[in-house]
Amino acid sequence: MITEENTIGIAIDQKTMKEFMTGKRNSITIDLNDDTAPNFIENIDGGYFLNVEELPNQYHGCYFHNNGIFPYVIKETIEHIMLTDGKKNIVGKIVGCTPEVGERFRFGENPGDPSIPDPKGDSCIWKLTFRLTPAH
Repeated sequence: MITEENTIGIAIDQKTMKEFMTGKRNSITIDLNDDTAPNFIENIDGGYFLNVEELPNQYHGCYFHNNGIFPYVIKETIEHIMLTDGKKNIVGKIVGCTPEVGERFRFGENPGDPSIPDPKGDSCIWKLTFRLTPAH
């Protein structure tokens, strides 16, 4: 059953909406960042649940690279994604999620310093690709 508690909304463009409506597309990828992570990752007051053997020495928020192994716990309560282009809405049932390492970087030396792109950095933008089937 589709409810407000088990459904996350994502804004998409009209081209992407058309691809979903015609069946040419069945997945959506989001970048995990400070804005999206609280919706998709288990957390308590912004502290993210980690599924790792060893805790990092430094807090990385939702950007912990963890040697390329996805370290976070995806919310089990999320069952559906509502896609909207501002004119139409469609709801898809989540049938799988694949995390993938995106851009790697390292944080600056001091709090507030900008992050620095670094292919060997200990932080990254995780990309989550959700596979969807039509929800009824």
